Amino acid sequence: PHTRDTKGGSKLLTDMRDDLRRNAYRQAGGSLDDDKRAELETGVLDQLITVQAEMQAADEAGLAVHDDEVKRAIVKIEAFHEEGKFNEAKYRKVLEANSQDRVDFEASMHKQLLLDKLHDLVARAAVVSDAEVKAEWEREETSITVEYVRLLPEAFLPGIAVADSELDAFIPANKDRIKAKYDEDYARLYNLPRRYRLHSIVVSTETPGVDVELARARAQGIVADAAKGVPFEDLARQWSDDPSGADGGSMGLVAADALDPALRAAADAAGVGNVSGVVETSKGFTILRVDAIDEARTTSLEEAEREIALRLVRESQVKGTIDTFATKLVAAWSAGGTLPAELVLPLGLPTGTAEPVSLLDSEIPELGPSPELFAALATAKAGDVLPLPVSIKGLGHVVRVASRTAPDPSTFAEGSTRVRARLEFVRRAEIVAAWRKDLVANAKVERFLDG
Repeated sequence: PHTRDTKGGSKLLTDMRDDLRRNAYRQAGGSLDDDKRAELETGVLDQLITVQAEMQAADEAGLAVHDDEVKRAIVKIEAFHEEGKFNEAKYRKVLEANSQDRVDFEASMHKQLLLDKLHDLVARAAVVSDAEVKAEWEREETSITVEYVRLLPEAFLPGIAVADSELDAFIPANKDRIKAKYDEDYARLYNLPRRYRLHSIVVSTETPGVDVELARARAQGIVADAAKGVPFEDLARQWSDDPSGADGGSMGLVAADALDPALRAAADAAGVGNVSGVVETSKGFTILRVDAIDEARTTSLEEAEREIALRLVRESQVKGTIDTFATKLVAAWSAGGTLPAELVLPLGLPTGTAEPVSLLDSEIPELGPSPELFAALATAKAGDVLPLPVSIKGLGHVVRVASRTAPDPSTFAEGSTRVRARLEFVRRAEIVAAWRKDLVANAKVERFLDG
């Protein structure tokens, strides 16, 4: 087909161009640089060429849309309904609210209905066989549960032996890499503030109507119980109003500037290994157990150089170490039928059993998307340990098929209609997309629309 000379000759095409352009700029949002604006304008032109080529194809196919068809389509649009029926006043009001001219809107509807007819004509080539429906239904109804071991590189790094001579050769040849790694990790590892490792018990006074003095007395009683030797974690689980109470009151390692000044002063006063008195804050009353205080420390590049070099060398070797371990794990798991804890536990590798999935799923919720995994699961049997680690979110996983439940053949008749409809919808969309791409690729543009 040819996209005809449109220079100043078609209001509908000009309006279409303007609508496409407005929608494209609205979706892009914000200010656009010259490159982005040029890209957007090219996209608008491509869409315009596509529509124009399709309209000509519809004309060549002898397709037509009558005014009655346009009216019937408009009457069905719920946005124009009042009390479940088409309302002429509502129709005019909606068009006015959207700054749309009635003639232009109905011309646009005419065009869309014509393209719908064209696409329906093209999509008649879509055929879905009974065998395809049966295979798709089986994939949908097959239920698979997997067990997994996540191969975290961090778990393997400490076990990689590096000779001093190897480090001695590596450091002078990799000064820039070592400096870049030092700069990257400076705030996190090499410029550490004063930090506190704490447990806490919080008696809250934030709830409206709480008796503050009664809360104070309860906090003082907790301090007394701690002084008598009652385990702090037990007291936290029993009395703390903070969510950390369920974990025995652990606050972990807290930087000094992230700690309430009153709590920081109380921790310093109590000292390591001791329980503080009652500390009043905006949240209520807090009791601390001071487990450790790490003084602020800055490590120079020279001091950190060998440690960074060791990590870089280990990281360069960790893939081979993981592959060797995975091969050993697959063999042991396959032979024994149960997870070899003696291999996994010493490394602290995460393990688990995922929720059941079908072969039509694209990911396992607990793990993430992995086309590689689902391709392997398509032929794996219950009890199989997949022969190689599969990559999920960039991490290797050793996976065993814990169970595989085949579909019940007696339910095929019930499910086949749904499956066939889905496959036909997808097949029709694929055929139309391929036809459109070919149509545009072979279109001859005689003149672009100005403006």
